[in-house]
Amino acid sequence: MTRKWSWLAGALSALTIATTSLSGCVVRGRAAWVVDTAPPQQEQEVQPAPREGYVWIKGRWENQGGRWVWARGYWEQQRQNYVWVDGRWEQRGGQWHWVPGRWEQGGGGVMVGGGGQADVMWEVEAEPPAPQMDQPNEIRPGYIWIRGSWEYRRGQWQWRTGYWEAERQGNQWIEGRWDRRGNRFVWVPGNWSVNVNVGGNVQVDTAPPAPQIEQVPPPRQGHVWIAGRWAWEGGRWNWKGGYWQQQQQNRVWVQGKWQNQNNRWIWVEGHWE
Repeated sequence: MTRKWSWLAGALSALTIATTSLSGCVVRGRAAWVVDTAPPQQEQEVQPAPREGYVWIKGRWENQGGRWVWARGYWEQQRQNYVWVDGRWEQRGGQWHWVPGRWEQGGGGVMVGGGGQADVMWEVEAEPPAPQMDQPNEIRPGYIWIRGSWEYRRGQWQWRTGYWEAERQGNQWIEGRWDRRGNRFVWVPGNWSVNVNVGGNVQVDTAPPAPQIEQVPPPRQGHVWIAGRWAWEGGRWNWKGGYWQQQQQNRVWVQGKWQNQNNRWIWVEGHWE
């Protein structure tokens, strides 16, 4: 009898472990896929109003049984001193890999906000290194390249590699950046802004406010100061602070500007010449 119960207990233990392992493969936000077909464009998901103590996990495309299924976003409880890094589809060779979202600890930094990932900023005392040049040479129709950025993790700077993300119709990607504010550096996350675009330029009916008086920091070798500007987002004017951009050899930066054409205001993007 002892041997029989010993064998039965072992079988039940193995079954429990197997069940746990299988369930671990499909835990929300942790599942991994490798597929041959590119995911569809990101759904136009309306993020709900900020919820104190929670972070909004954006929806995503999942490949289930060989077909694409949209999984809606959801709220997840904020973890103190951690920041949520969104999952993403990443092309590697001829296949698409799902990189699951994750919580990352940001040692040495202070988190500000937290009602949703778009509201999260980081403040550190250490100056970030110059951005790395990670722009690929290829162009992918229907996708934009999200440039890499420096992140301050566990007291040191770590480079987060750029990646491709599906374009969103009627939206414009605003790059994240490190802003210097006093003696500290603040990370302003990149985000999708809703704009009215005609021929690639933003057009609105109301005139932008007068530019804010911005204190330009001391010169930084190998960089150009991109002046702040007013941006039309979600039906209202928002001020975007200036930031440093790496100098391009033998080229000059031409600042963007708002132009009045036939009673409409058109944003002409800044560019290198």
